[in-house]
Amino acid sequence: VKLVPRGVKLVRMGFTLLYMFSTSALLPIFNRAYRAENALLSSIGLDGRLSSSTLPAFAALERLKPAPLNLLDDATAGTLLNGRWALRATIAASVGEDVSDEQGMRGVVNASGITIDAAPLQYPVQEVRISTSRIANEVLLKLGPIGSLYLRVSGGFQRAPLPAPGRRATVVFDQLEVFTRSGERLFTAGWLFDLQAKLNPSLSNGADDSSWLETTYLSERVRLGRGNKGSVFVLQRVEDDGGPLRKWPI
Repeated sequence: VKLVPRGVKLVRMGFTLLYMFSTSALLPIFNRAYRAENALLSSIGLDGRLSSSTLPAFAALERLKPAPLNLLDDATAGTLLNGRWALRATIAASVGEDVSDEQGMRGVVNASGITIDAAPLQYPVQEVRISTSRIANEVLLKLGPIGSLYLRVSGGFQRAPLPAPGRRATVVFDQLEVFTRSGERLFTAGWLFDLQAKLNPSLSNGADDSSWLETTYLSERVRLGRGNKGSVFVLQRVEDDGGPLRKWPI
């Protein structure tokens, strides 16, 4: 049996620990995209309020590592979209306008014309399920002395027709649900979207601009997107075991 000197063992152990530490802890610090994500997230207040550096940081991250143009055409790439994403900030503007903080709205979810303000300091959550081609926006509504309710608007999505890029999805919302704070479903109101389609057929027959969402940046923890109304979105992945409405999958 050949014995390894104790000093050599210590050196080997030191290199092993250094390698493990550098790959698990230090590597993200030297990753340009990771640093750019941090710059963007840190520019957004806890209440979703934007700073003067938010939009430049958003644009810089988009340019640094754009999402693949075939995102929804590639089953492997598309799986990264799966999961629950906290809406850290949304800035709404009209098509063709420059998006600015003055024009923006923060903590707002819009589903085919139905606009919902989220509770202060409570991030709306967007859930994406590639396997069922479903997407949902979940918000907590605070009703003063009455308490709080969860409201979820969901619908189907598919790859936008050509010549749109493969990272753009068209969305048709078809369900509205209301839940207690503990996650018990009170009622559904999908008929609202049926009524809306009858009152304004252009929303569903292609005569008007259809709702679409394009993912412009995507990593394990951050997702950036742009919508058909000129809005931009900053989302951060959340790991909450399915959230408060886990008993009612989309």
